[in-house]
Amino acid sequence: IISDILKKPTIGLPLPWEFLNEGMYGLQPNNIYVLAGSAQVGKTEFLKEIIFHLIYNVGVPVGMYSLEQGAASTVQRMVGSMMNKRIHIPSNEWWNEDEIKAKAMELENKLFLYMNSSNESLSLDSLLINIRFMYYCYNTQVIVLDNLTAMCHNPVIDGKYVGKYVYISHVMNKLFTLSRELPISLIIVSHLGNDKVSKKIHIPTSKVNKQSYLTITDAEMDLMINKP
Repeated sequence: IISDILKKPTIGLPLPWEFLNEGMYGLQPNNIYVLAGSAQVGKTEFLKEIIFHLIYNVGVPVGMYSLEQGAASTVQRMVGSMMNKRIHIPSNEWWNEDEIKAKAMELENKLFLYMNSSNESLSLDSLLINIRFMYYCYNTQVIVLDNLTAMCHNPVIDGKYVGKYVYISHVMNKLFTLSRELPISLIIVSHLGNDKVSKKIHIPTSKVNKQSYLTITDAEMDLMINKP
């Protein structure tokens, strides 16, 4: 393995923010990045800034699997961000099909999306095949999976239903293996639980402090989980 040892580490694909580049050395190939947070904290906006930066400033095509919104709705929201207009909500104030189409076409051959042609949800095996397809056919160096929660709504392994967290571990293991196979940066969006019970799962407990967690208030739990 001496040839691999002597490979000089390099900076990955640059992010829009210098402080993140300094801390992460850019988006490195063969790596998984998880963007986690509660609902309505700005995960999607943060992600869109990264995607726009990569396709316009870096010139890198991005593959995206938007499992909750669908391809058309995802592009509509992205075009709205490009035009600084909320075109994804009902409004009679402004609507110009030519302008919307022109902006959408700017994403051609830059943003590649999975479009489900059936009513069935995307299985894990299909996801892995599609990611390989995007990489080999369109050279997508960055793949975005939005989101992990939607991917795990049907937790079945080898025909048997399993617990949610067992299935999440199974999915992440498969994606980790894929990230070692392909020189891609995989960005996964994950929702954190908003309720008190779900949040407790993210906090390690012991026999000493278990009782204190059972009596903690929602506000105190928010302060522990969502630290500035």
